[in-house]
Amino acid sequence: DDDDDDDDDSAASGDDFDMDGLASFTSFADGHKSGSGRSFSTSFDAETGATRRNSHIYEHRRFSSASDSHDVVSNVFNHGQKAVAREINEAEEFRNALPTMLYDVVKINQRGRKQRRHLQFTTDAILNVRPKGKGKVTRSHGYLEVVHCSLISHDQFVISFKHDHDYIYVTPIAAQIVQELNSRVALERAVDKKKLTFNLAVQFQQRLASERDKKKAARVPSRPKAKSVSRKASKLAALTGETEGQRTSIAIQRLLFDSTTPEGRTRAHFVKTEFPRLMKDKTTAPAAVRNFIDGMHEYIMDHQRDLLDRLRVDMELEEDDAPRVPGSDGVLETVSQKVMEEVENAVYGSVRVGIMRCIKAEVDLVEEKALVDKMMFLRDKPQSFFHIPEEHQSGDDWGAAVLELQDISNAETPSLKLNSLLASAKAIYTTHSYEQNLRLGLSEAEQRNHFLSADDFLPIHIYVVVHAGVRDPLVTKHLLWAMCNPAALQGEGGYYLTVFEAALEYVKAVDMATGSVEALYESDALDHDRLEAAR
Repeated sequence: DDDDDDDDDSAASGDDFDMDGLASFTSFADGHKSGSGRSFSTSFDAETGATRRNSHIYEHRRFSSASDSHDVVSNVFNHGQKAVAREINEAEEFRNALPTMLYDVVKINQRGRKQRRHLQFTTDAILNVRPKGKGKVTRSHGYLEVVHCSLISHDQFVISFKHDHDYIYVTPIAAQIVQELNSRVALERAVDKKKLTFNLAVQFQQRLASERDKKKAARVPSRPKAKSVSRKASKLAALTGETEGQRTSIAIQRLLFDSTTPEGRTRAHFVKTEFPRLMKDKTTAPAAVRNFIDGMHEYIMDHQRDLLDRLRVDMELEEDDAPRVPGSDGVLETVSQKVMEEVENAVYGSVRVGIMRCIKAEVDLVEEKALVDKMMFLRDKPQSFFHIPEEHQSGDDWGAAVLELQDISNAETPSLKLNSLLASAKAIYTTHSYEQNLRLGLSEAEQRNHFLSADDFLPIHIYVVVHAGVRDPLVTKHLLWAMCNPAALQGEGGYYLTVFEAALEYVKAVDMATGSVEALYESDALDHDRLEAAR
């Protein structure tokens, strides 16, 4: 690792490292323009801490909002292949027009030494650059290699990559850099997912058209329109480069990582003092962390209402009078949900390693390995092997649902993992309706959503779980039950997590010698009573 070599541009070691001058960073627009002809620039005022964000983060929302496969498949329904292809091209053009961002930071290497570096975001890579001389690039990572990026403290953040060690940086504008990087990662994932899902839909249409000897596949239902935010909110977002959801996230992050706030002091004390004590009993530590997260969320909602009100533009209220903000996907989202998301990121992200040790202590790792081996064994089996009726079998092998569930392994928090599970379930229903309408050749006026019963859904979900290649499936199951928001587990989250657990029981029951699972349907292995109760 070149970055860990001794070099003369390393920063001074020790706690009294001078941070002066690190508050500035440069944005190189390089003449790039957006589709609307606006140039991009960003600047930071070191004295006031105010950031003038540009339009490009706001524009990320436009493309990343359609990242889930439900929207992508529905786009094919409504606009046809050419329209979706055009949307993909526009997203790629926008990504390629993003300005190169260069930040002056301090990198803490694996030996604990502080090194002055330039962290550079280009259109397709994250570069770690030595500022001296010609600026040697010591590391380069693609945006799809990012596992997660989050704050460690108000002026420190970490980037975790696939197949590489974590990178820790120090800068007064840590929160802004985290937001910028996460926006670019979300955009890259959205474009990648949109292309993959679109290709699956096109392949199925082509196959179906060939079978029916037709030149064109029938049209299918258009997606429902998402709720729009107010003109005032949209105008403010365009001017500041931030949605209300993003502004709320930054404000809550500052509360939780600032050592001068009650929330920041409490979080730091819990992570540094209370959590090590809780780890003495690994069976109760996860529940104690969950209770702390819930308590912190409640405290912020009770004591920071004035702050949250100042961040709001849209004044629409729910029946329980909970204020709502437009989320990053353009759909109105409660402030409470946004606060919970940031509290989970701040607390769980700081104790993740310890929590995983607790969860793994509850799992038989030999059983885990056997389960993964059986999943690999089953991937070559046809859909009929999983007792999926022929009329419900997917022409693209449930590719959209598989794609969604694959995200469960890389999601940062238990709640995001649960979201991946729910997105996969919704993709199953969407794909089923889409393909049924195509097969029936219904006109646009005749198109409808097709019912899929719980008994029909289960074997499809099992097929998707097997093909998604979920890492550590038993650990994931235990983690979700132990660490997800209890409110989320009371509704559909709890139901689909129970179905996920049933899918794992199915795979466990497979006889590797014969490949038979017939005995499973005659046994209590799937615990049908529990499934019915969850439903």
